[in-house]
Amino acid sequence: MSETAKPETVVPVEDATMKDSATEPTTEATAAAQTEEDDKAAVLKQVEFYLSDSNLPYDKFMWTLHTKNDDHWIPIATLAGFKRMREYNTKYGIPWIAETLRNSEELLEVDEAGVNVRRAIELKPPGMTQYDNSAYAKGFPDEVPGLQQRIEQFFEQYAPIAGVRFRRTDKKDGRKFKNSVFVEFKNKAGLDAFLNADPKPTFDGKELLTMSKDAYVTMKAKEKGFDVPDKSQILVGNIRRGFNAFKLMEEEAKRGKTNIKSTEKAEDDGDDEEEERAEGITIDMDGRTYAVKDDGTIDESELDYTKGKVLKFTGGGEGEVDFKTIKETLQPTLGKVFVTKDYDGKDFSSGFAAFDKVLTSEEVEAVKEKVPTIAGSSVEWAAPSDEDERRFWLNRVNFFAKRRLEQDRAPSKASNHGKGGGRASRGGRGGRAGGRGGRGGGGKGSKGGNAPRGEKRKREETNEAPPPPSKPVPPPVVASAAKKVKLADGSAADV
Repeated sequence: MSETAKPETVVPVEDATMKDSATEPTTEATAAAQTEEDDKAAVLKQVEFYLSDSNLPYDKFMWTLHTKNDDHWIPIATLAGFKRMREYNTKYGIPWIAETLRNSEELLEVDEAGVNVRRAIELKPPGMTQYDNSAYAKGFPDEVPGLQQRIEQFFEQYAPIAGVRFRRTDKKDGRKFKNSVFVEFKNKAGLDAFLNADPKPTFDGKELLTMSKDAYVTMKAKEKGFDVPDKSQILVGNIRRGFNAFKLMEEEAKRGKTNIKSTEKAEDDGDDEEEERAEGITIDMDGRTYAVKDDGTIDESELDYTKGKVLKFTGGGEGEVDFKTIKETLQPTLGKVFVTKDYDGKDFSSGFAAFDKVLTSEEVEAVKEKVPTIAGSSVEWAAPSDEDERRFWLNRVNFFAKRRLEQDRAPSKASNHGKGGGRASRGGRGGRAGGRGGRGGGGKGSKGGNAPRGEKRKREETNEAPPPPSKPVPPPVVASAAKKVKLADGSAADV
């Protein structure tokens, strides 16, 4: 008896297609999930580096943020504005970053609101572990965008790392990359694995010159004819160039100041006053924090802003612009607004209006309807070009950066007495060019008649030109006692 053949199972074409299509989303979802996990690891690693023992006490800007308040909270939004973090902020947002940082095993702590982050463990003084786990490597290409990430990934092939520091020329030479780095491995075994690698490490096909950091320091000292530094010098940073919070704290402790809240000196040191007081100055603008350079500007490469919050007007009259009325017209429905002419572009018939939010198309139409004319001429409102928008924000940030620097460098109130005038309530001496203020006059800072308190700030915010200097008031003529002379006839007369 022959065996009955089993009918062949046929999968309908539509079922097969459905099966294939059903697996695709799963594959894509898996890939997306893996990408997000990789991004989480990258964000956590980056922020832990910012606040690590290896970076925090040697990064002046980060130290300023760390010591800005007694609890050492740092706004996550500030860190999210850093170059290495912006893509994650754009892709996922601040709440996602906050939740990611909560996964830190011991270093980081996020507040309950998910707004701030800080170190959860005490900062460790520099120890030989960091030094003994570090290597010197030379032979990398010239710096281009993305090189830092590539070099970090390169070292990670050998062992987990704590961080990579680019070696650069002095500020006067443009802070150029020296094509060499110091890399700190998380343990001595990692350092040994890198230094003893066979074949020797190469980057972009070029063999690197490698040695331990200790060997490098010894080599350079001998080359320059210096004594080889002992470990105690290295620990306190006496041979380390650049900012060093431990050395700063040591100096502050000698002066009796134990709670450092900024990188500024407790006392002025004569000629170094302006330079020292410039350290650690920051400003906040559009949710970002910027370090103010000693020339009163920010690093242009750090500029970051939210697109869509600025409108440009063109075709305005060249006369005086009533900025106050424009603001009062727009603020009830659109919130806080700043309006200015395009002074930088030298096109006084055009200007900008900046808002606290990204405007919808309906809100843009509302602006056009509410402010159809400026300085007597019809204007057109539109989104600015990318170049104009960037120029506007750079000028705006630099304006406040310069003002912040000037405020920091201004003499203290105590030093104003005798220079800018006595207390306002009593007048006192008006100081240079001020004359005696008299009771109720003159006042503090009455050099030649300054604007009333608050008027200068008001003009800055509304872009009003300062009033022309008033003509000096001639001193009152006081009649002197009449002088009598004797005339020829013996009578007296006044002259």
